[in-house]
Amino acid sequence: MFYCVFVRILRSWHRRNNLVAMFIHSHGKHSETALLLDDTGSAYQIVVRGSGFYFRLNAVVTEYVPETKKILHQKDFSFLLPSMADNLSKALEISQNWMAENGGKRLSQDVEMNRVREMYEQSRLLQLPN
Repeated sequence: MFYCVFVRILRSWHRRNNLVAMFIHSHGKHSETALLLDDTGSAYQIVVRGSGFYFRLNAVVTEYVPETKKILHQKDFSFLLPSMADNLSKALEISQNWMAENGGKRLSQDVEMNRVREMYEQSRLLQLPN
């Protein structure tokens, strides 16, 4: 039951904020990753994870340089499902504040989508046997 609420809140949040997202559901654990890119070369990743009864959740917000994978900032926090909407807004605000510190502007959703496709292809290629 909580899983359905968890996914519904996440998907609504993605749509409302025009976020490009990927999700992974494996062995009873669910992760959703939203990626924002700016014109200074930084990427901002918001990962939300849930498992079990999906009542206690975890979010990790990261700013990194995509080419080198060097992490510039990272913040993680846990929260309960009833406060999920507020905590998703908090995660997005953190990434937007880091973007503002850099003087960056968010790139278009099309560019973000292409980057997510590239990341997916890279991860898929790494998993293929030689």
